Amino acid sequence: MKSQRIPSATGISESNPGAAARARLPRPVREQQMLEAASDLFGEQGYHAVSMDQIADVVGISKPMLYAYFDSKEGLCAACLKRAGADAINAISASYRPGLTPEQSLWSGFLAFFQFVKRAPSSWKLIRSQASYDVGVFQEMVSEIHDDLRSVVQELEKVASKETAADPFADEETRVAASWALFGAAFAMADRWLENGCETPAEDYATELMNFFWVGIRAMADGENWKPSPIEA
Repeated sequence: MKSQRIPSATGISESNPGAAARARLPRPVREQQMLEAASDLFGEQGYHAVSMDQIADVVGISKPMLYAYFDSKEGLCAACLKRAGADAINAISASYRPGLTPEQSLWSGFLAFFQFVKRAPSSWKLIRSQASYDVGVFQEMVSEIHDDLRSVVQELEKVASKETAADPFADEETRVAASWALFGAAFAMADRWLENGCETPAEDYATELMNFFWVGIRAMADGENWKPSPIEA
């Protein structure tokens, strides 16, 4: 006699324990699976090239379940951006510890940034540039993430520089300008690092940025400021 699959109390065949295990996953766990798969695909292929079918297939769920969690592809991508931005901000914020010198603070911040890029390259690609999107809401989200990242740097500058003989970041405009310069360089270096497959240790790239920036900041902390001199025609 041919055996029959008997539905379980959950409506899932007891002869398919894999499906049952998937169904029993808590919502936060399932949601993270969806976000990780979508982040990888959006980061590598871009928003328009990725379909909800692809994402559902990678996670091993139905497309209707994906819509049940995020309403739309736009909603899913927005959730991926929000998650990636929070991850980057938390990584850099956590690099600061009370008692660090300004030099140590800058070094730990650069190192934390490159470690984030290596740990979550797809998340980095999602938030690296507004130009990656032609959807207004995504451009606004990326812009806000960049603003938040620069604000974190400005706060770390403000706290750390109090330990120096002079306070190079006492002026708010200087803090803002420095945060733009630091992150502009770090963003470009991260792209270069990814293009090279992240084969060079994160410490090497962080060291390069320290050489570019710390020498100047150290002089400012000692009270030195560069001023242009006239150039003869």
